[in-house]
Amino acid sequence: MTEINELNKTLLHRWSNHLEQSKEMLEQIDSAYPEVMEVKQRLLNYDLKQFKKNVDDRLKNKLIEEWVKYNSKGNISDYDMIYFEYHEQSSEHSHAYSYGIYDMKEYQLSIENYDMGYDYKFDWEAGEGLILGPFETTEAIDYGKFEDEKYHNLISYEDPKSGAKEIWDYIYAICNFVFYESFKDADDLGLFENIKLRSGGFFSYNIHDDGLSMPFYIKK
Repeated sequence: MTEINELNKTLLHRWSNHLEQSKEMLEQIDSAYPEVMEVKQRLLNYDLKQFKKNVDDRLKNKLIEEWVKYNSKGNISDYDMIYFEYHEQSSEHSHAYSYGIYDMKEYQLSIENYDMGYDYKFDWEAGEGLILGPFETTEAIDYGKFEDEKYHNLISYEDPKSGAKEIWDYIYAICNFVFYESFKDADDLGLFENIKLRSGGFFSYNIHDDGLSMPFYIKK
């Protein structure tokens, strides 16, 4: 338990620093693309307290109940991870669906980068999951908003000075920090006792087809 607590403290320090630094970087951008500047302003006005409340409410009133139902349909004694996967960077794909991961051959109790591999099983897939609220601020730079694909590509990845990287860095910083806070609060209240996630089990999210990622919080 002591090791898990220390790792979670390190995660909190990491997410807090990333949130502060990425916000500073976002504030500094002066993009040539008005769509990026629109998203920038929406993000800087984003209500983190309300986002946390939304995550708290969804955890307590929806997700845990659903995960317990998923657990009851299988014969898995312990899960290694509850993983959330979203489809792409887009305001239209802000739902990160849940997967119950078990029998991870490369599991390590760590928050450093390592290859978690693809040798694992999942008991449920694409279940109820997290709403990545900050994604919803990015509508102005969604692919479907542009008739000119080349212009969209410039914003998305071809022009390193477009500001898109700073936008998404801040979005992920918000998500990591708020998810950590919400999941820690739920864990402290004992709300994860019935979901069969073992002590040291991960909560993690990532984009589709990019493999399992490192935790944003570790269950006590």
